[in-house]
Amino acid sequence: MSVRTLGLVLSLVVFCAASFLLVTASPVLVQPVSDPLGMPWGTLITWFGLLSLPALVYFLFPGLMQATTLLQRILKGLWLVSLILAVAWPLASFYLAGNWSYSFKPQEEFRGSTRASVYYWNLVKITALLPLGVFFGFLLDRFLRRTART
Repeated sequence: MSVRTLGLVLSLVVFCAASFLLVTASPVLVQPVSDPLGMPWGTLITWFGLLSLPALVYFLFPGLMQATTLLQRILKGLWLVSLILAVAWPLASFYLAGNWSYSFKPQEEFRGSTRASVYYWNLVKITALLPLGVFFGFLLDRFLRRTART
């Protein structure tokens, strides 16, 4: 098995496992990883799931790093942004929530407030959807290149 295939399979398994646990609201999500930090397993599982998305795009499109066309270069840049967002997601979320469980409450101070939760949820959506957009962009690029050949 090649490194690319192994990376693809591992990324897909992590994404599917994280998605399953999150969609089913598994009780493991609220179990603490570390009591002193107050970090639940859901934080790590969500992070690994978000990291698996740009990894899937990387392993599915081996030419990603050698972008030649304008569309490919734009998609590569968006992919890099999606990777940076996925890597930075836990720290950015901690900054917004003020805790590792990413819980928010009505309060005057921004950090941990319901106002901050709007930014948090937008961050989650962008971090999850951007690699999917890049994926569909590369599919479009492949389609356009194949139809140009015929």
